[in-house]
Amino acid sequence: MRSWDIPEYWRLDPTDGELYGQPITGERLIDGVYEPYEVHTESDGSVTSYSEALDLIFSWNEDGGFDPLDHETNRTIDQIVTERAARLVAEARADTAEALSDAERNARLDAESRADTAEARAVEEQQARQAAEVRAVEERQARLAAEARVRSKTSLSGCAVSNRDNRRLGSALDTAP
Repeated sequence: MRSWDIPEYWRLDPTDGELYGQPITGERLIDGVYEPYEVHTESDGSVTSYSEALDLIFSWNEDGGFDPLDHETNRTIDQIVTERAARLVAEARADTAEALSDAERNARLDAESRADTAEARAVEEQQARQAAEVRAVEERQARLAAEARVRSKTSLSGCAVSNRDNRRLGSALDTAP
């Protein structure tokens, strides 16, 4: 066989070995000559062979199905890809759920902060109202005290006038014939 400098090639026989003598045939280039890989028939009837270049096991089952297998886990690449895709979807869902949870927590904290601010504002307004009421009471008391002082002076002044008038009247009576 002529070498094309392809390090490894594989042929799959869909006729279950009628064309090439076996369902899977792999060859590798060694010193310019292609040497066949070993092919094994497993207990379940599948035919397998290991690819050094791809680090995979090629498997052909009796139903005519071809599967590349991971040589460490013996699982099909389809299974690995499907499981990886499912894991990525699950991780994305978990990330989304976590982001939603964070957003809900942040919204709750923001609402609590707004409630605390509103409560503090209400307390400040109540304290301002109480202070205004205290000032109003103090102003009323000051006004009443001022009015009382004015009344007191007015009544004392009125008494003084009347006493003076009484004195004048009394002296006029004393000097009267």
